[in-house]
Amino acid sequence: MDKDAFGDVMAILNSGFEQDGMVERVEKTRDGFVVKSHSVYGPKAFAGLERLADTITDRSFPVQMERTPKRMPRLNVRRLKHNAEQLRENVQAWADNHAAEIQKTYGLLPDEVDHLAKFDDRFQDISEPLLVIASLADAERPDGDLVLPELLKGLKVAAGRKETTGRELMLMAFIAIAEDLLCEKSEMFISSQDLLSECTTCEELSRLESPKALANFLRNFDLRPGKDTTGKCRGYELTRDWVNEWKQRYRDREEEQS
Repeated sequence: MDKDAFGDVMAILNSGFEQDGMVERVEKTRDGFVVKSHSVYGPKAFAGLERLADTITDRSFPVQMERTPKRMPRLNVRRLKHNAEQLRENVQAWADNHAAEIQKTYGLLPDEVDHLAKFDDRFQDISEPLLVIASLADAERPDGDLVLPELLKGLKVAAGRKETTGRELMLMAFIAIAEDLLCEKSEMFISSQDLLSECTTCEELSRLESPKALANFLRNFDLRPGKDTTGKCRGYELTRDWVNEWKQRYRDREEEQS
């Protein structure tokens, strides 16, 4: 995929999770070319081998493919297509009939739903619409809840399989470098160039090829460059408190997903 096409796809994926998400496209009309806005709100499904962009990973339910240990019944693609079309039509009809109720119930959700409280904020955001739909579906069942309990099981599995984002991997690699540099010290100053040299020896941080790239990365974690006590050397003040704080934040997130 070329850069222009990649940018177009990313714009749709990055905006499509918001109800008012829109993208602009140039279209040819009888009067010439005009810019039109298109709604891109709605669920997306995609597959691939490469790691997803962090902004997409945080808003996704991962489904990891696994090789089966034994031969499974042959997949009949023709029958699958027919069944999938029928299922899609039934789901669409149900959603159309319950649109007002779904929207009202979603709007009345509390800041934090008890069933989702153990998950991180972003995972709660993408789970809430499914929770509403499952609850309304169960309300129609004369035999009690079925959809919601199964959904909650699936969400727990999905949260446990959620990939660590590329930025998180970089952070953990940087924390390891910071710990080695600090050794037994509680704080230290290191020049930007020396810190960059340390980072470029690590595979996860090899993309940081300039002091500017390093600064752009570290500012996401409240670490910004400054000058040493002489006022002549620009670099970073590394502290044990900073290392411990960000290690704890990462550990808390892992525990929420386990």
